[in-house]
Amino acid sequence: MIDLATQLPYGRSGAILSRLIGVRVSCETIRRRIFRKGSEEKARSLPETVEHCMVDDTKVKAGKRTRGEEVHMAISVERGPLLYGRPTLKKDLLFLSLGGPKPLKKVLKQLNPQRLVHDGFLNLSGCAQKVQRCRWHLPNDLRIILSMDGIRWRNTVAAARELREILWQEGSLAYDRFTRMLGEHGFRKSATYLKNARKEIFAYSGDESFKFTTTSPLEREMRELNRRMDVGARWSTQGAENMARVLFTRRFRHRNQVLKEQELLEPG
Repeated sequence: MIDLATQLPYGRSGAILSRLIGVRVSCETIRRRIFRKGSEEKARSLPETVEHCMVDDTKVKAGKRTRGEEVHMAISVERGPLLYGRPTLKKDLLFLSLGGPKPLKKVLKQLNPQRLVHDGFLNLSGCAQKVQRCRWHLPNDLRIILSMDGIRWRNTVAAARELREILWQEGSLAYDRFTRMLGEHGFRKSATYLKNARKEIFAYSGDESFKFTTTSPLEREMRELNRRMDVGARWSTQGAENMARVLFTRRFRHRNQVLKEQELLEPG
């Protein structure tokens, strides 16, 4: 029941289960099961150490606010074994909540991950030993700030492309030159934005154990969250949080079990 409900709306899940077992299964029955399972998962103790952590957020149609509520999510990530010749990732849910970011920050400070990667939309300084700004997000964010400096949107592509090359191929010295150039040409908001981001955008530098510098492994999960939450109706805040928590704990647990079994197989 729970696995089906994490993939389909409650109405469709209930209809399928009713046909399979010959007994009517109501949406309320499924909702209660999800609530109970969500409460159990929320009560799980946090890991003692976290090497790599990723943080992201998205909006879902839940609660009373017109634009919905923010979902804040933190996961741990590590490299997994090759599966059918392809690299894999092991992920575990560390935290998930709807609403403001304060609970997220509180848990992160309690966990104190060795390395944390985020998109830059929240101030997460002090929430990990090393905080890395996503190298994919920053060039795209720069386009928005350049448009605030008066540059037409279509003309911001070249600057974003140059910044992307700097972040992936050149380094901090080229970054500083690029920032100064923006300031000298009167793009003060953009220059200030890059100056403020500098502290975190090169946090990985000199640390060979820094395996991730973008949030792309978590972005994939956020797309899955948006898919499941889009049911054509508004969720309650608690209902949405329970569903999201159950969805990802079961999703990650199943995937990690598959990878664990793969690791036990002898080479060849």
